[in-house]
Amino acid sequence: MRRLISRVVLLGLLATSVLAVPVAAQAHPVAAKVVTAAPKQVCPHPKPYPPSPNATVQSSTTHPSVGQHIEASGIHYCPNEDVTITIAGQFVGTGHTDDAGTFDPDVVVPGPTGKKQLCGIGASGLSRDRDCLTLFVQGSGTGGQGSGGGTSFTGVEIGAMIAVAIALIVGGVVFARAGARRKQTIAD
Repeated sequence: MRRLISRVVLLGLLATSVLAVPVAAQAHPVAAKVVTAAPKQVCPHPKPYPPSPNATVQSSTTHPSVGQHIEASGIHYCPNEDVTITIAGQFVGTGHTDDAGTFDPDVVVPGPTGKKQLCGIGASGLSRDRDCLTLFVQGSGTGGQGSGGGTSFTGVEIGAMIAVAIALIVGGVVFARAGARRKQTIAD
């Protein structure tokens, strides 16, 4: 009988402890630790995926000529916004992104020649809604109107080419006469 009583007491204690745990948890709630993450940069009118911009600006060529029309395109910008396009900090155009965050207007490459940055800066102002690409701008060869044509020459370069051509012609004439004299001397 003693065993029966000890088992009943043990089961009673066990049942009491099981029922007491939820009551104790409600009586003394544990304070949850609040973790704050760094704020994400999200487009004002985000597309479903990806939720933040990761802009990339592109160009139809990285070696344009002064005055040449090039396509300055961009992907992964915020959707439905204006993107300011600059070359070496000089405004050259605006592109408007579609629902996917892409744009592709034509722009004219300004002078002077040299290494320059083509940048696309989204209107959202977010740091990941902008990108730059290095261009190596060359001379136009067409007085600045630019069709991406050949190399331009100065008067000095043209004068030097004429002088070399005259020297080659004179040298050819001298060698031809010397050869003719040698031929006649051998024949005599």
